[in-house]
Amino acid sequence: MPEGATAAIVNVTMTGATTVGNLRVYPAGEDLPNASTVNFAPGREKANGTVVELSADGELAFYSDSPVSAATSPVQVVIDVVGYVTVGSDLAGSVPTRVVDTRAGDGHVGPIAGALSPRQVYSVGLAGQAGVPADASAVVLNVTAVGPTSIGNLRVFPAADGTSTEVPNASTINYVPGRDIPNMVVVALPANGEVGFYSDQPATGIVHLVVDVVGYVGGGSGPLLDQRLAPQQGAMAAIWRRHGGVTAGSSPGHPTGPRTRAGRRLPPRFALARLLDRME
Repeated sequence: MPEGATAAIVNVTMTGATTVGNLRVYPAGEDLPNASTVNFAPGREKANGTVVELSADGELAFYSDSPVSAATSPVQVVIDVVGYVTVGSDLAGSVPTRVVDTRAGDGHVGPIAGALSPRQVYSVGLAGQAGVPADASAVVLNVTAVGPTSIGNLRVFPAADGTSTEVPNASTINYVPGRDIPNMVVVALPANGEVGFYSDQPATGIVHLVVDVVGYVGGGSGPLLDQRLAPQQGAMAAIWRRHGGVTAGSSPGHPTGPRTRAGRRLPPRFALARLLDRME
């Protein structure tokens, strides 16, 4: 990853969780956001991709939000760098910002009140919101399906005609009852700046929706993957394992180079700023 990188494109995996919780990945030095990257539960490995803006020192932070006893709720974190953004790129990372949370209570965010009804289009205006420029041509979202009561799939798409927009047949998330499932998606913004959401479930099914803005593509941009947005061949930037930290360029279970914080798991409610290893 070059010294001039402004954001990292990472795949984040949670493993070994002993309780429910969520992991938040964000620019180091910023206030802790309420937007999560991965929700986890005991006995299940969960992964998601995200774009993270880097601090001026090239750092990102990650924070495990789970019960406070480190002895009863440790979790292991694996972060793989799969690409990066440089100055002048059409893609920009941003501080994660929650724009939709349909669950009732103090955490409710956005215009959708209550769980999504099956086979109904909902639209949310995102241009000019949550740090997205009014002339952005696309938005990068972390979308989570929460508490589905039946099998189904969620579709996320440009809502050029608001709630009257024709629904595509391509799904963003497929879900089953009892599992919260996230996914990162890049959605083009139409002239009205709205993004559509549609849950394809049986008539009796419902699902809650959580949407976080993690980046955007600038107005008038060309193809998303150009020479300024560089993919990287699975460079492992940080990995925490029960048997020790593994440095960049090594494989899980086969650490090379000096170990960091060997033998420690990431305790809950612990924020760590880590300088991403600079990969050629």
